[in-house]
Amino acid sequence: MRPEVACLAGYRLHPDDIDHIKELTESFHSPSAPQHHDFVHRIIRATDGETRWVAVYLCVVRDLSGVAKLVGTIQDSTERKDASDRDRMLVREVNHR
Repeated sequence: MRPEVACLAGYRLHPDDIDHIKELTESFHSPSAPQHHDFVHRIIRATDGETRWVAVYLCVVRDLSGVAKLVGTIQDSTERKDASDRDRMLVREVNHR
């Protein structure tokens, strides 16, 4: 998956996440692969280059001929990720004292 191809609605995949996303999407084609996928990755907004975190929830649905289709949601989780990172940092500081 090339970065210039991996675009959706004005966003592109973060270069450090492309290989991981490629592995995931290639596994969707295998009938023995899990049918539900939850993962988090980064995207880059095309308008200003800002990096955002998104939580992806996908379900692989196969039609009668076995063709895989994806149904799911993508949710911006940047604020949640930032809050979680701040919490971890505070816990480290408290434990360090």
